This record gives sequence, structure tokens and C-alpha cells, in this order.
Amino acid sequence: PTSPTPCGQGGDHTLSTQSYIQFTQGWDWIQSSPDRGTTISKGTYHVYDSKINEDWMVTYKNNVATVSVDCEECYSIDVTLMSGSGEVYNSVSVSKNVHEISIYYPELWWPWNIGSPYLYEIIFRGYDRGGVEVCSLRDYVGLKTSELVYDGKVGGNLIKVNGVEIFIQGGNWIALDQFFTKTGREEYYNVVKGHKSLGFNFIRVWGGGITENKEFYEVCDELGMMVYQEFWMTGDNNGRWAGSYSEPVNVETYNSMIYHTVKSLRKHASLTLYGGGNELYPKDLSPPDSIKRTLYEALEEYDPDRPFIMSSMDGGLQGMNMSEHSDEYALAVKDGPYGFLDVDRYFGEVNPGLVNGSDVTIAFQPEIGAASFPRFESYKIMDVGSSFPSEGDEDVPDDWQWHNFEGYSYTAIDGTTVDPIYALGKPESVEEYAVRADLASRQQYASLFRGFSAKMFEPSEEGGKTAVLLWKSQTPWPSFRGFTYDYYGAATGCADGVREGLGGEFDINAFDDWTNRSVKIVNRGMSEREGRAVTVSYYSRFGESVAPAQVFEAKKLPVGVTTLGGLEFPPGGNVTFIRTEIAGGHTSWSWRREIDGVAVHDLAELGDWRKSDHEWPGVEGKVHEVVSDDEAWRTFKVSLKVKAAIAFAPDLTARDSNGDRILPLLTDAPVLFLPANDGDAEGEGEFVVKMRSNAARPKRIEIRFWAGETVMLEI
Repeated sequence: PTSPTPCGQGGDHTLSTQSYIQFTQGWDWIQSSPDRGTTISKGTYHVYDSKINEDWMVTYKNNVATVSVDCEECYSIDVTLMSGSGEVYNSVSVSKNVHEISIYYPELWWPWNIGSPYLYEIIFRGYDRGGVEVCSLRDYVGLKTSELVYDGKVGGNLIKVNGVEIFIQGGNWIALDQFFTKTGREEYYNVVKGHKSLGFNFIRVWGGGITENKEFYEVCDELGMMVYQEFWMTGDNNGRWAGSYSEPVNVETYNSMIYHTVKSLRKHASLTLYGGGNELYPKDLSPPDSIKRTLYEALEEYDPDRPFIMSSMDGGLQGMNMSEHSDEYALAVKDGPYGFLDVDRYFGEVNPGLVNGSDVTIAFQPEIGAASFPRFESYKIMDVGSSFPSEGDEDVPDDWQWHNFEGYSYTAIDGTTVDPIYALGKPESVEEYAVRADLASRQQYASLFRGFSAKMFEPSEEGGKTAVLLWKSQTPWPSFRGFTYDYYGAATGCADGVREGLGGEFDINAFDDWTNRSVKIVNRGMSEREGRAVTVSYYSRFGESVAPAQVFEAKKLPVGVTTLGGLEFPPGGNVTFIRTEIAGGHTSWSWRREIDGVAVHDLAELGDWRKSDHEWPGVEGKVHEVVSDDEAWRTFKVSLKVKAAIAFAPDLTARDSNGDRILPLLTDAPVLFLPANDGDAEGEGEFVVKMRSNAARPKRIEIRFWAGETVMLEI
């Protein structure tokens, strides 16, 4: 039913009068939940049975780890740190509740793409007056520092961990399920691991959502995933665009929750930044004084060394007003946009897609994204019929609108309107629509993250960036808007595009930038790397070389971006597939069509190739299980040999003996495999597929390619 008091995002802003979970009453990407956020329980949770409070904290500075812990029933407490190799570090009591541990040259906790997220075992023992042990607690802790600092060169805030500048590439997290039925360690681990496999190093737990269960933060600790935790306010519902600045009305409850959240989360090494809320503005009204004061007091008392920012975006009522922006109050003067763009805009504009974007400086972009679409097998589960939109996102079926369909059409640089689905040739069925949406998403999101990566730590006048966060990286319900993995846990074209754009788990990534006719090499590691060559090769869809390869030499690779100029696009006017290779880094693929040096959006050649009578690539393959260094995952190596034409845009599915999908499934499969007529590749390619060890045993892996061929590989 239509809300009587709708907020600007399609939901009911009256929920903001309460203290928690605003999105459950609807947004522009989700329908409302009739239970008003009371949730559906999934079993019983055993939380805590030690007399020692679980809200302990460890800070590390100048070779000393300071431990804060409490036990009302203990006369004294001992604290011990133990390394993985068995080294033991005992504490010296400053007081009953404060202990210091001297630990020189410790193993620090790092984000996964910089170093190892090292965790020490921490052991608490409580004693009575007679020296008898009455309670104990064991847990894990990482030693790290984090800072949010203003950088004058880039013109905005950046994050440092252990004193090292970190380029933030991540996503916005809502919740795994709108009824909160997915709240176990297994569910959290699968999704956070999936984020890491794409190349994300950062998750923003958005202010319209929740504070997650402790298992989420434990998983992030383990996997080296940084977390930006917001408290539970939004500009959409707390006065800026709807609702009231005086809300929530139950301030005492809200403030109590602030204290509880800070005390319970502060022990987690993954927690890197606190935020007061989403898109709060103006700073003298949002949040209310009582809540603002409580935020500062709670953090000062219980977690004083962790950075805090009040809002994700200010900049006046609608953003974009630099005179209304404060880097001490908000991360950005504007967030977004939230639709597909001409892919060249990600490289050619300082703030891609924003109207008058060159007039503002945005270094830390907390939200940017567009449409997403599930692959056809997930689409069928949604049971939303066989109709689909016409060109230009017209005639959208009612069921699609209910599931918050986001259109794909955009205005190109030349002023024309482009529908990237129909640019691949008119789809004749909803399955063909889904396949085209998948391929368009691969290209869009690869370009988005390449374009932002190409501005890593660059000067502000060149659009320098310190962070980019996808809106959104997961979805709490079956939707047609904003996610890398769909509601059921299956990867989408968005996920494959992000992985291609970031280079997955490689810290060196090279790719082509046709707006500036250059090659970009991104080093997002900790230190400068040795120089190396980059080779750019050009192929037709038959796998034939259509132009001489270009070789560029980088003398060194400092942290950040290295630009090598001189790319030359092959003549001919056909779709060209471009491979960018760098030793010790990610091999990137892109596809593009140009006529007389101008990009052409009509890619119907690819659609014709898919639906015509043609010689399929003729892919053969085999798969075998390999020994994994992670017992939680079964690892399989897939080897393919392609006989004719390229094998393009693989869609992988693992099935058990009943034919059911096995999810999650992680892979580093490239977007393209060359045929045997390419002397270098010899028509062979290898990649890895991972499935959870506790999942059903896989029977086969299916790979569907763009040209229509499906390969069944028995395990």
C-alpha cells in the first residue's frame, strides 16, 4: 500500500521517530516490511556466559598494548596475548580494569590488500580475593591504528591504517535479509569473502540499516576487511528531506544504544571509522544536540582513538554547494550518481556523471552506483513473468516496478540516448534481456572502478580520489537495483565487472583508458614496486590479431597511478577486444568499437553473433580439485581449450548430483579466452573456482559463453 507519509525514497519516514532500522519501511530499492523491523528469529543464539564483560578493548601505541576490561565479580584480572607461533606476552596491571602489555615489533593487523590481518589470541582470567580463578574469556584481537585525515593535495579526507595511506574501494552494506533471517557466521563469511574476491577492501554499514551481529565484525577481522559503521540516521528521514530534525523521539533509548554499540564494537580491528549517519545536514540541526553530544561523549570515553565523521554528505539541501561543505563534518559535498553512464565519462570527468561536477571537489565518494540484474536462474526464482522493458526503459512490467527496476538508458557524451541492453541487439526474450544486462553491467562497473582507480591520490584539479564505495554491494531482498551478488548469493554481471575493474585480489592492475589514449597502472599496495612492461593486444571476435601489439615500459611503479601514453585504436569499425597484460598483476580485458576515433555505442554485432548460425568457440575443458590452504573452501582448477573464435563472458554455475546450484561460488575466471590460432595463448586458459567445504559435493561445473555455447565439465 502507498505510505501516507512517504519519504523522498519511497518508504515511510514515520519509522525515524523510533531508533532503528529505517529501511524496513521501504526505500527506492526495496518494498516495506509489514513487521516494522521486529524481524523473524532464526533459532536461539548463545551470546555470553563469562563474568568478564565482552566489551573489552585493546589499543596499541608506542610498543604498548593497553587493555581495558571489566569484571564486577572479580578481585583481579590477568590478561595474556599469544601469537600464532606460541609467543606469550603477559600484562602489567595499571588498575583492576586497565592493563598494559609491552610488545615490541608486533605483527600488526592490516587490510588484506596491504598485508596480513594478523590476530593474536587474547586470554582473560579473573580471580577472587583468595587468588582462585573464577572466570575466563578467550578471544582474538588485532593491533592497529586508524586515522581520517585531510589531504590538501587531493582536497579531501583519506584513511590511514598504521600510518599508511589506504585507497578505499568498497561497497555499501544494508543487511543480508530484510527480515534478518540471514544472521549467522556462515552467511556473513560467504558474503564478506565474496566482497574480498572482487577486490573490495572496505564495507560501509549504512546508516539507514543496522549494526550487524558480532559475527559480521569477527569475519571482517579475520578477512582483513575494513568497516565504516554508521549510526542509525538518514537525511531521508531525519529532517533533511523528510521527517523531523527532532527525531527520534525516544532519545534516551537511542543514546543508550550509542553507548552499547561503541562498547561492543570497539574491540574489532576491522572497525576503521564511525559515522554519525547517512547524508545528515545541516550540522547545527542534524543530529539533535542531545544525540550529537552523546556521540562525542561515548566515543571520547570508550573509543577515543578511532576516527569519527558526522555525515557522509552535506553540501546544502541537495548537495553540490562547496560553501556548505565541511571536511570535518562530512566526507563529500555530493554522492552519486545512481545510473548508467557513458563509460568514457568515468575517465574524462573529475566527478563522473554529476551535473557541474567540475565545480566541486569530491575525494572520498561514499556512494555511486547504478542498475543491477540477476542472472536468469535467479530471475526465474523471483517469478515475475516473461515480459521485459522496451528500448529506452519504456513499458516496464508492473512486477518489475514492484521489485524496484532501475533503468539502463543514459545520455551519451555526444548527446544521444543509449540503451546498452538494446545496443547489443534487440532481445527476443526475457532470458536474452538478462544476458544483455549482464554484459552491459560487466562493462559499466569495470569502467566505474577503473576510472576511479585512475584518479587514486591524484591532485584535486585532476579529480583526485581517496575512496569509492559502490551503492550497493549487496541486497536484502530480490531486487533489480544495486548489488554485486543477488539476494540468493549468486554473482552478477556487476560482480564480474567490479572484479575486472579492480583486478580482484591483485594489488597491481593495468588497464586501457581510451578517453586519454593511455595505459594506467594502479599500485594499491604499501610500497613502490619495480618497473615492468605492459603489453596491449587487439583481437577480433574470431581471436585474430587486428593490429600490432603495443608495448609500454614503466621504469618504476610508485603507490598510486602510473600513466603511459600512446594507445592507438585499430581501424575497421568493428568491435575490438583489448587485452592489457602486466607481469605480476591482473590481465585486463575490455571491448570497444570506434569509427574515425569516436566511440560507437552500437554493439549489435555482438548480438548478431549470439543469435546467428555460427561456429561456436568449440570449448573443451577439464576440472580437478586441488589442495587448498583454506579448509573452509574446496578449490577446483578449471582448464579450457578454445578451438575457434573467442570464448567470451563466461557465466559459471556449479551443480550437485540433484542439479541444484551450489552457492556461493567464487572464481577468478577472466572475461575472455582466446582460441588456438593465437600463438601466445594456444587456446588454453586456467582459472580457479571455489565452493564452501560444507556445501553439497559438486557434480559438474557449467559454463555458458556469450556466443551461446554451454560447456559441461564433470568433476
